[in-house]
Amino acid sequence: MLKQPFYAGYYMTQNEYHRLPHVPAIITLDEYKSANKKLEQLEKQYYELKAKTQDNVFIRPICFICNSEMSLKMNTVGTEGYFLCNRKHELVDISIQQLNKVIDEIVTEALNNLNTNELEKKCISFLTSLKKANDQDKTACLQAIRHIEYKLCTTYNLSKPCNEAQKLLEEIRALESKLNNIVQKEQKINECLREINELVRLIQVMLRENLEDHERRLLAKMMIKNLIVHHDYVICELFFHEFFKSEVLT
Repeated sequence: MLKQPFYAGYYMTQNEYHRLPHVPAIITLDEYKSANKKLEQLEKQYYELKAKTQDNVFIRPICFICNSEMSLKMNTVGTEGYFLCNRKHELVDISIQQLNKVIDEIVTEALNNLNTNELEKKCISFLTSLKKANDQDKTACLQAIRHIEYKLCTTYNLSKPCNEAQKLLEEIRALESKLNNIVQKEQKINECLREINELVRLIQVMLRENLEDHERRLLAKMMIKNLIVHHDYVICELFFHEFFKSEVLT
């Protein structure tokens, strides 16, 4: 009723109010305008709060009963939202504040229980495969240079100008530049392999102590597979669980 000027005995066209002489007014036009303005403000605040709340939600929890994704619900303006089961399992709910606290605790616990031995093995395996591919590129590059050099020496008289020979010399220069990049990459890989223990330790320290809020949120999205909400607790299933001492956290 408060959204309709009809009940004040008016109608609106082109942002102007026009009197309806045969309609008895239940409220005055001023009362309608005042109430409508407050409604618009409340509606704006509601949608702003909902948008802000949705921005703060980056992992959707799951109901433990039906295994379906829970829906975000809003309370009155000025209060936080909460998640409720889509299938009306009404006792299965969790506020956004509680959910974010659980997520933060899970990230902290997972990082404190990081399996550094497994992480070190994975790093060594990755660096070894990287070194193998780089060695293959280096061998191919050296062979290509030697092949062109042999062709230049056996086919062309380099004391005389020759367009074809010039093209081959340019190819050699390009390959030498590529080889230089490969050698630099090789040095970095070997340096990492020599210092792998310290690197793993530094990774753990950086993850624990130096993450900004947005980085911690991103890490949580990468780390958390499912958040399963029970009546009194939440179970978390992890991706990359081989790096942690437990696949499931509660």
